[in-house]
Amino acid sequence: MKGLTEIRGMRGIRTLGGGARKGIPRKESSIYLDMFVLRKEKERLEKEIFIFDKKVREDKDKLDDIAKKLERLEKNDAASRKKGERGARSRPESQLKKMSLDY
Repeated sequence: MKGLTEIRGMRGIRTLGGGARKGIPRKESSIYLDMFVLRKEKERLEKEIFIFDKKVREDKDKLDDIAKKLERLEKNDAASRKKGERGARSRPESQLKKMSLDY
């Protein structure tokens, strides 16, 4: 089952759990709980940023590879046109042979 963070569009929604605690006078032990929760949230966000940055770098590398391949293919295409080689769209020199098949 998906968690709330995995459902599209649900990440930005804040819950009401923190609001109920704020109305109650603070105890010393609740400070430690708040510090723990905030540290965990900070670690989660740092991990998420790291993963996002890694994905961005990988996507940029893929885009660079695609650009290089496109450039190489365009050069090969231009060179083959200069030489007068037939492209995939040109008509064959001889007519294709036809034969009938009986089923």
